[in-house]
Amino acid sequence: MKIAVIGSGAMGCLYGAYLSKDNEVIMIDGWKDNVEKINENGITLDEENGSYTYKAKAYEDSRDINDVDLVIVFVKSINTISELNKHKNIFKEDTIVLTLQNGYGNDEDIMKFVKKENIIIGTSSHSSIMVGPGHAKHAGCGTTHISTVVGNQDNAEKVAEIFNKARFITEVNNDVKRLIWSKLFVNIAINPLTTILKMNNGAIAENDSVKEIAAKLVKEAVIVANKEGMNFTFEEAFNNALDVSYKTRLSKSSMYQDTLRKAKTEIDKINGTVVRLSSKYNIECPYNSMICDLVHAIESEYIK
Repeated sequence: MKIAVIGSGAMGCLYGAYLSKDNEVIMIDGWKDNVEKINENGITLDEENGSYTYKAKAYEDSRDINDVDLVIVFVKSINTISELNKHKNIFKEDTIVLTLQNGYGNDEDIMKFVKKENIIIGTSSHSSIMVGPGHAKHAGCGTTHISTVVGNQDNAEKVAEIFNKARFITEVNNDVKRLIWSKLFVNIAINPLTTILKMNNGAIAENDSVKEIAAKLVKEAVIVANKEGMNFTFEEAFNNALDVSYKTRLSKSSMYQDTLRKAKTEIDKINGTVVRLSSKYNIECPYNSMICDLVHAIESEYIK
């Protein structure tokens, strides 16, 4: 397959690197130093048993890229529309577009550029940390779940086969909406608290005080999700979040990494989703509302 990865940060580099072994991989990113380093030295991945380099092409400008079979979107969810608009020339009629982004509503943003039958949404339990330009640390492993947005699962099965060959354990999941919410619960529990408290992901599972706050955030989110037609139990949602927290316990969440880089976070697409949807049902979500305000307060110190 000819695969383009839009967003060559920590997760983009991880997936791009592994997929490059048996596919033609093109990394697209606005970070000039990152693009230059990948073209010069390839993608360097630090693993538990050493460092490895994977060859890939990288571009800031996608004007000369065409006939891409699969596009994987790894930009921040707040930038999906602007980035896809910038690189819309790479899409052909049958290009498959996969989002493994955080947040809620990414598929709706992608539908502005690609027919919904070609869109796959997914979740990844892998964790990766950017060490420097063209250099990431693979900090946690897990299963990748994917599903087409509409229609049959042929495209998802095709992508799963390629991912499994590249050593990403990947499963096709038919319940697309449940998939989105399950991932959102994990992000709601882990991302803002690790950001505010400057702790690794493991704090949610291992620190009783942090766990208690995370539980309140997830409990509010489950109430909203079930109003949206889902059928989650709090125990199911929270235990999954704790499991991911433990498996990625040595990692820094993407939101925490954003604040370290003084970048805008995805808080409005994560906990902010719960606050926004709750207004439809006249539900109060004081914990998620407060957590949004706290992360925005952190952002305000460096985003003017």
